[in-house]
Amino acid sequence: MLRTLTLALGLMAASIPLAAYAAPTIPQGINLHNGYIEVRNEVVVTNYRQIIRVGADIIMRNAAFANYNAQEMSTIDTGTTGYLNKCCVLAGSLYHIRMRLLGHPIDLSVRPKLCNVRGIPFGFAIVTFTGTAHRDHNNNWVESVTPHVNDGVCPVEAS
Repeated sequence: MLRTLTLALGLMAASIPLAAYAAPTIPQGINLHNGYIEVRNEVVVTNYRQIIRVGADIIMRNAAFANYNAQEMSTIDTGTTGYLNKCCVLAGSLYHIRMRLLGHPIDLSVRPKLCNVRGIPFGFAIVTFTGTAHRDHNNNWVESVTPHVNDGVCPVEAS
């Protein structure tokens, strides 16, 4: 019994440092006063069984605006991570993000959570696009892409 308890406590103690690494770190060049949305493009694109890297256009706008006049635009290659940080990412405000991959739009809405680093309050969210795209026997692109919003934990400063 004591041996099992000691083992359980040891495993818990060993996992505490791992939990600290679960928080994303703030990338260089991010203006925290604007807040930011981390966009992960994890879509696997294959062109006749060969994995290729394709740029996906990302457009962000505040949901308070009726049209899709972009507040920020970026291109994020498949297999990479990008950041939307140029304008007005407020915690609690609803934002629409449109990803255009191979000409097809994938839409989602995100509401950044309130975070605080060095006394600077800012909005933060992680958006991940997963799935696949490939050419069919007629040479047309077939996509199956799903967007995910990860509320997760607030980012921390890189040490």
